[in-house]
Amino acid sequence: MANETSKYIQLADTLRQQIRNRHWPVGTQLPTDSELAIQNGVNRRTVARAMRLLVGDGLVARKPRRGTILLRVAREERGNSGVGIFMPTHGHIFGAMNRIITSKLLEHDLYPIGLNMVDYCEGRQCDIKLMRSIMERVLRDRPYGVIIDADSLIPLQPLRPLLQRKDCRVVFVLHFQHARKFANARYVRIDPKEIGSLMARHLIRAGHRRITFFANPEPRESDKYFPSPQTLMLAGMRDECARSGVVFADDVSRELMQGIPVDEVLRRYFQSSRERPTGAGMLQDAYWVSELQLPLLQMGLRVPEDLSLVGCYNTPWCLKTTPRLTSVSIQEEKMARLAAQMLLGEVNDTDVTIRPELIVRDSVRTWC
Repeated sequence: MANETSKYIQLADTLRQQIRNRHWPVGTQLPTDSELAIQNGVNRRTVARAMRLLVGDGLVARKPRRGTILLRVAREERGNSGVGIFMPTHGHIFGAMNRIITSKLLEHDLYPIGLNMVDYCEGRQCDIKLMRSIMERVLRDRPYGVIIDADSLIPLQPLRPLLQRKDCRVVFVLHFQHARKFANARYVRIDPKEIGSLMARHLIRAGHRRITFFANPEPRESDKYFPSPQTLMLAGMRDECARSGVVFADDVSRELMQGIPVDEVLRRYFQSSRERPTGAGMLQDAYWVSELQLPLLQMGLRVPEDLSLVGCYNTPWCLKTTPRLTSVSIQEEKMARLAAQMLLGEVNDTDVTIRPELIVRDSVRTWC
C-alpha cells in the first residue's frame, strides 16, 4: 500500500469481497474497527475511512453501541444484472421454485428475466420459433446467467455460445431431457425413473401384486424427443415390478398415453375384470381430482379400499382430497435454492440429483 489514500480504498475493496463471499451473514455485527485494523495491518483511521465508503454503498450501517451492521451483500462488478429464467412460472411446484430463485437473486442485486414456457405451448405443440426468438433476445443482452428447465421441447441452440464459455453461468434445473450434456454447465435435477420406482416399492410393500400407472395423453413421435418425465416414471415403476415379481398392467398406461378417455380405460380394466390393478401411481397429484375421482365414484370404486393411489409432487391437492393423498415430493425448494447457489458460485457441485421423498398419508391400504 503506497499511501494512506490507497490504503483505505484497497481495504474497502477487500471488505466488499469478504461480504460478497459471505464472510459475515447479513444482519450481523462486523468486527470492531480495532479488530479490523489488526487483521488488515492498518490503523483505525484507515478502517473508519473504508467504512464510510461501505456506508455510502448501502452495505453497512454504523450504529452507536451496536457497531457496524451488515445490511446486504456486495454487488459484483458486472455488465448486466439480469438472469434469464426459462421455465414455467405458475403452479404449486414452479411457483415455489421461482419465488426461491428470485429471492436469492435479489440478495445479490440481480433480477429475473422470465420466459414462461407454458405461454408458448399447448399440450406438446409448442411455438419453438417464437420461443427461440425470445431466448435469443434475452441472451443478446449478455445476462449474468441463465437457469433453465430443459424440457425436451426447449431449444438449446440459442444457449450454445454461452455454454461454450469457460465462465459459463448456466444451470439446468429439474429436467434435462437432451441426449448430450454440456461440460461447462451445472445441473440440479430429479430422476423420474427413481420417482416411479419409489411409487412401486411403496405399493409392493403394502402387498399389491398388480400395479399400473395413470398417465396423460402423449401423442408424439417416440424418436423425435428424449423420453418425457412420465415415460421415465412409468419405466421406473415397470422395472421395480419386474425386480419384485409383481405384475405391471402396461395396457392401462399405454391406452391413456394414446389418448383413450380415462373413463373408458377404467371401465375396461377396473370395473369387471378380476385381474384389475389394486394400486397405481399418477403423473401428478391433481390427476386424482381432475381425472379419476368422478369416474371411480360412478363405478362404485373407493380409494383406498378398492384402489390405492400414489401421487407425485406433494402439492396442496394432497390435503384437499378424501382420503388424503400419499405422494412423492421432489423437494423443489431444495432444488431451487441449490440452482441459485450454483449460479452464484456459492457451491462447488456441478451435477446433483435430488432424491425424491415419499410422503405417506391415507390413500394406500395394505392389500391382503
